Order: sequence, then C-alpha cells, then structure tokens
Amino acid sequence: MIYDLTTVDNLKKHYPKLQKEVFQKLPIFAFVHASWCGHCTAVLPEWEKFLKNIREREKKGNAPNIAILDISDIVYNHLIQNKPNDFLSIVLSQIVMGYPTLFYMEQITTKNTHESTIFSYTGNRTSIGFSDFINKHEKQKNAKETKILNDEKNSTSKPKKESKSKTTSQNKSKSKSKDKNDKKDKKDKKDEKDEKDEKDKKDKKDKKDKKKSKSESKSKSKSESKSKSKSKSKSK
Repeated sequence: MIYDLTTVDNLKKHYPKLQKEVFQKLPIFAFVHASWCGHCTAVLPEWEKFLKNIREREKKGNAPNIAILDISDIVYNHLIQNKPNDFLSIVLSQIVMGYPTLFYMEQITTKNTHESTIFSYTGNRTSIGFSDFINKHEKQKNAKETKILNDEKNSTSKPKKESKSKTTSQNKSKSKSKDKNDKKDKKDKKDEKDEKDEKDKKDKKDKKDKKKSKSESKSKSKSESKSKSKSKSKSK
C-alpha cells in the first residue's frame, strides 16, 4: 500500500489508518526527500517508476505486504515539531540525517513478540534496485517470522512435557511410598513372628522348668519317705 505523505493535509488524511494498520505491524519502505535537493530530484523519476510498478502488482494481487511511504521534508518537519513522541516521528528522527533518505523498517509482530529493525538503503537508486531490496527483505522477514512462531509454539508445548514428567515423578514417588509401606508391613510381620516364637520358647521353657520342678519335688518326697521308714526300723 502506497501512502502519499508529501503534504500536511495528506498526512492528516492517512495518519489514522497508518496508526491502526501500519505502525508496529507492517514493514515500511520510505523515501524522505526535499524539493530543493538536487539529489532528490534526480531520484524522483526512478521512484515514480517504482511506485507505478507497485500499483500494477496491487491490481494483480501479488504486491508485497508492505507500506510504502513517500514523505516530503515539509511533512517530516511537521511531525518532528508537532508529534515528537509518535511512532513515525521517533523512527524518522533516528534515521534521517539528510536528503534523500531511503530506508526499510522490518517489523515482526506475533502473539508474544514485536521486533523492529531499520535498514538504510545504500543500493542503486533505480526502480529495479528498490524492488530487489524490498523483495530480499520481505523473504528475510518471513523466514524470521516463521522461526519466531515455531519457537513460540515449541515453548507453549513444554509445560505439557513438564506435566508428564511431573506425573511420572508422582507415580515414582507413589511406587516408592508403596514399596516402603510393603517393607514396613513385612518387617512388622517378621517382628510379630519373632515375638511369637520367643513367647513360645519361653512358654516351653516354663513348662519344662515346672515339669522338672515337679519331678524333683516328687523325688525329694520319696527320699524323705524312705528316710522315715529306715528310722522307724532302727527304733524297733
């Protein structure tokens, strides 16, 4: 889309659309010139030929997705003086050091990213030179944009992997906890068995001791009885 910004009236006419559809959204190719500049006058025929070529491509539907700004020194001075904090004024104040100035501003805007890079035009000041320049930068911009979008897509899918990892970790934790509980149950059962065996041994020992004690008591009683019988026999 071509924007004629050679008069202040044209600037006022196009500025709302520029703010809404171009600034911080579309790439910009701009030609800043002055009527009193001999170098600018020399470039103008090739610039007009370039604009004609873009208009023909727009009719065919194969024009580059770019905003082309034709800016006069009158509009440049008006913007710097009256809109110093506006997007276009800030860009122009950074790049314009004299007349003519041609520059391409690459703008990549995605869901999470906005990148702006300004490239000064230093090639041949011809219609073909201008076309080759914007075609080259449009390809570079599309490649960068694709990479950024893929990176964003990959970064949004990472939490799912982390979630899966977290679930695996939780399952491992549960498994460890289960193993620990099983070991504890086995130990408790072993302790109970050992305690029971110990008790059985003690009971057996007590029974044996009681039996032995009884046997000794009977033997003692018999011995005493015999002793009394002998004593009686002697006395007679």
